[in-house]
Amino acid sequence: MKALPAIVLGLLVAACSGEEFGDLKAELKDKTKDLRGRIDPLPVVKPYKPIPSAARKSSWSRNRQAAAAAAADSSPT
Repeated sequence: MKALPAIVLGLLVAACSGEEFGDLKAELKDKTKDLRGRIDPLPVVKPYKPIPSAARKSSWSRNRQAAAAAAADSSPT
């Protein structure tokens, strides 16, 4: 009695494992055998060269920090 579910399950698995779309797969394989995708190579990346700028000062320079601290000390609270 316990073997009956195992037999039924085995038959179901065997029935579902058949090649249902074999003709379609064969036709697609035949039609796409000459198709080959081509991917262009990646462009060469130029190295980054930073350009120093003397015309612009950093907003966090020591002089500005000192001026901000002095302004904060002299402001009325």
